Amino acid sequence: MVGLDDVAELRSLLRRGDPVARQVAYGLLDAWSGDDLDELGARAVLEAAAGSYPHVHGDHRHPGECLARVLWEVPRLVPADEVLRAFLIAGDRARRALLHLLALRRDHDGLEALESVFAPHGPRELLPVAMMPVLDPLLEIGQRDRVVALLCTALLREGWTWHAADLLSKLQLTGRPRVEEQAVILRAAARMVDDLVDACDRGYAAAVSSDYGRRHRESIECVARLIDRLTEADRRDVLHRMLASADPRVSAIGATRLVALGAPLASERLELIARDPVARADLYDGLRRAGDLSALQEVVDQVGVHEAMLARWLSEVTELGRAPDEMEFLDTRTGPASPERTGDGSVLYLFRFRLRSPHWSSARGWMIGVAGPWVGSCYASEDEHDLDGHVEAIRTSLTTWPGRREDGAA
Repeated sequence: MVGLDDVAELRSLLRRGDPVARQVAYGLLDAWSGDDLDELGARAVLEAAAGSYPHVHGDHRHPGECLARVLWEVPRLVPADEVLRAFLIAGDRARRALLHLLALRRDHDGLEALESVFAPHGPRELLPVAMMPVLDPLLEIGQRDRVVALLCTALLREGWTWHAADLLSKLQLTGRPRVEEQAVILRAAARMVDDLVDACDRGYAAAVSSDYGRRHRESIECVARLIDRLTEADRRDVLHRMLASADPRVSAIGATRLVALGAPLASERLELIARDPVARADLYDGLRRAGDLSALQEVVDQVGVHEAMLARWLSEVTELGRAPDEMEFLDTRTGPASPERTGDGSVLYLFRFRLRSPHWSSARGWMIGVAGPWVGSCYASEDEHDLDGHVEAIRTSLTTWPGRREDGAA
């Protein structure tokens, strides 16, 4: 059994800053399991998990988190109130592991402790960002009303919106939809949407790049997917709040869902959203999923659709990180339906684009991109090839890209 002396020895090794001592400590820790713990040993491990330890260069493991993980196997061996006290003094990663430990209890005490953490008067500044399925075990407790109330509170906490929305969505798939419960969830979602839309609007008004509101928009998407599950509630008001956003990408989220609900939407409103090429791509995809592209087709042709697809691809963080400042349609070519194939069965749309300084690509001037059944660019200058040469270079790069990634290429 792991006793006080064993934990003390481990802590003394972890407090040393040299890699050898750290490796020895982790070797001891890896040999421990929940079966090795009695109540006294478990409390010693909990105390150690809340401790502070020096960083060792090149070692990304966190001692407090690793110690807390040992307790995951026996979550009820230490009292919930002691876990809560450890949470208040632990490091960020250990706090996340301790929250999961409370959820793993799947009992009244663990739920009560979590309620105190997420409560409006709780230690909000100590909440770590949810980067793992921290609260998933709550779905198995059975105290549905309390769990829903807790998750609605978590929905309003920065860094927890995606996790709470995901769990609330899963709850709607278990059992028959409950009107009262969905009304409670929709009220919390509406509060979150108000805050997020305000943040996106402020960012859009003051933006110096197209990446100003990525984090907020991702949270709105998570909440919108939750709202999709609330089939027994009237969702139109909160969707109209999204539609009214000054940020066209947020407005597109609301527009596509209102169309899916059969709500009338003026073509002028769709045209206003579609002026932003990235929002136009979101709008197109959403309306296609809703099965109604007719209104958009009145204001956007195929050149506009493919310009939007390329602009959105270029704006990804793995590409340019933002939409181009200028884009111009050049011509079409026929080509294969996928980069790996040959043939001329599909239409490819070619565009030139450029970004202003200080973006890293600005020195290249006009660059060429392709959109169609596949989208891509090599970020080569326009005069580096003729149009057919650009298409072939882009097709080849997309074909070899997966292998390059396996080889460790950036």
